[in-house]
Amino acid sequence: MVDYLLKIKSYVDELASVDVPVRHEEHVDAILEGLSSNYAPLFSGIENKKGTPSIAEIEALMVIGHVSLVLFRRHKL
Repeated sequence: MVDYLLKIKSYVDELASVDVPVRHEEHVDAILEGLSSNYAPLFSGIENKKGTPSIAEIEALMVIGHVSLVLFRRHKL
C-alpha cells in the first residue's frame, strides 16, 4: 500500500516537473480509483466528508483501513 501511494506521488511529481501540475482533486481521484473493493468503507468515508480531504488524511485512512483488513483476516482464520 505504501508502494502504491509512493507510485502515485512520483507520477504527480513527474508531471509537476514538466510544468503539468496535477490538481489536488485529480491526485485524490488517482489514489482512490486504483484501490480494490476492500477499501469501499474508505470511499464512503471520503464521499461523506465536506470538501476534498488532504492527501495526508487519505493516507492515514488507508493505513487504518489496511491494518483493519489484516487484523480481520487474521481473526477470521
